[in-house]
Formats: sequence, structure tokens, C-alpha cells
Amino acid sequence: MPYKVDEQIAAFLDANGWLDASREPIKSDASSRRYTRLRKNGETAILMDARKIIQEQTVQFCNVARILRYHGFSAPKIYAKNNVFSLLLVEDFGDALFARLMRKQPELEEPLYRIAIDMLLRLRSLLPSKEISVVSTQNLQKMLEPFFDTYMPEESGMQPKKKLILEKLYCHLAELDCSLKTIGLRDCHSENLVFLSDRAGIKKVGLLDFQDAFLCHPAYDLVSLLQDARRDLSKNLEYRMIAYYLSRSKDEENSFMKAYRCLGLVRNLRILGVFVNLFHNEGKIFYASLIPRVRSYIEVTLRDPSFDQMRYDILSTLRTS
Repeated sequence: MPYKVDEQIAAFLDANGWLDASREPIKSDASSRRYTRLRKNGETAILMDARKIIQEQTVQFCNVARILRYHGFSAPKIYAKNNVFSLLLVEDFGDALFARLMRKQPELEEPLYRIAIDMLLRLRSLLPSKEISVVSTQNLQKMLEPFFDTYMPEESGMQPKKKLILEKLYCHLAELDCSLKTIGLRDCHSENLVFLSDRAGIKKVGLLDFQDAFLCHPAYDLVSLLQDARRDLSKNLEYRMIAYYLSRSKDEENSFMKAYRCLGLVRNLRILGVFVNLFHNEGKIFYASLIPRVRSYIEVTLRDPSFDQMRYDILSTLRTS
């Protein structure tokens, strides 16, 4: 429904003094949320329309934003909210997305990744919040449903292969159950980070799209950042940034990299299933261009000897699809 005849949005904007603002739709990602930049008297704000999303996610967005701001991170301020209709007015961080800056000025790539990693290192130092749930091995396995639904649907006779993959992954994931758990933003990539040039330190990193945050091994956000479905990193930059991270975190390299590879595999298998569904079933052609990159991340990860027992089952499924 167009905003000009949307009574819920009109009432929300009117109640908060933005009804007569000019409106500029902002391109959204895979989410069903819609974003609009409002302009009035030299000021701006973002209207987040999350009415097609379950209400709990919008509530969680506000909760996580509050926690992050309390600890000195640049999460958007919430100016107004209507919990009944899942409408929010939030702070406008502008258009200086990391991905956009790196595309226009390639020399900024490494400095931007370093400051993003500095932010993640600060994030992992926080005490876990009771308002954010801990991701379990079972939760991580469940995250693979988009992959299995796309590549191994129940009617396809692929259930034995699916069972084997889940059993082998369980062994890897279970090793992380007793590891350090920190707040994971979950979708920490170059199009969810905004460079805020007028701020200092980690506050320069504006954070978006963190409503699915969970408590997880810190490698999850690092692999989200460095194995970005939306852009190719310069040659060897992933390895240099991992080294930068480890030099400051003081993690034992072998155990950290086991977690990095395992969580990266889960994340990229999930993303692959999501993107294929968006392309084939929802007609969103843009996602077709991202699929080869995600598959490449999976193939590279599976070269590690620790995945010998599941490598063939996953790769053979991808190559026959």
C-alpha cells in the first residue's frame, strides 16, 4: 500500500511530527522490512516499516539497539515506535555504507575492515546480556533449513545424505558449546556497516540490521564480515584481517580457525539456500549474481581436512543442482 494512502503510517508520522516530511524510499535487502528516509527542516530520520515481520523481531531490534548504545556502540537511536503496528522512527546514519565507500575508493578497504574488526573486538569484551539468547548446536543446525529445503527436500530421497551431513556437523558444532560466547550481530557485513566520519574510535562504525543478534562464538561475526556474500575482498585480505584479529584477541589460532571454518560453513550453506529461494521462487534476479561467490566460500572451506567426511556429500549436491 503506498504511503500516501496508508492510514497507519500517516497516523504514526502525524503523531510524531513527520507527516509533512518529504519521503525517499531506501532500497532494502532480503528482508521484508521497508525503509524510507524522511526530510524536514534540514533534519532527517528513517521510517522502518516492519509490519510484515513478526513483532518480536522489532521488539528485539529496539532491545539490542539499547544494549549496544549503552556500551558505546553506534546503533541508531529510536525516536518513536508503535509496537502494535511495528513502525519505528530511527536515527539516520546516512549513505556511507562500507561497501559503497570501498567500491568508490578501493584504498579504504583495509582501513575500514580494521576499524570493523576493532568494533568486533570491543563487542566480544562485553558481558553476555540476558536479553539476548544463546545459540545452541541445535539452533545452528536449524539455521541450515533453507539449504536443505532447497537442495535436499524430503520428497527428493536425499534424507540419508541430509542425516549424514547433520551428524558430521553436529560433531564440529558441539565442540563450540563450552567456548566463549559473545554478542553476535549475525549479519555483520559491508552493507550493514555505515562509516560515521564525525565520530571517534569504534563509534565510527554505524551498525544496522542486528535484530537477530545472539550469543555465539566470536568467530561468527568475523566470518560474516570477511566472507561477504556481496563483495569480493582483495587478494589475501581475509588472511591479513584474521591475523590482525588474532594478534589482538590472543585466541589460540588452531581452535579459533576451527570455529571460523565451521561457523562459516553453516552460515554460507544457509545463505546459499536463502539466495537460491529468492532467485528461483521470488524472482529476485539480483541474488543470482551472489550465488557463485557464496558457493565458492563453501568449496574453499570444505577443502580443510576436518571436513573430509562430509565434503563429497555437500559438493555433489551443489554440482548436481
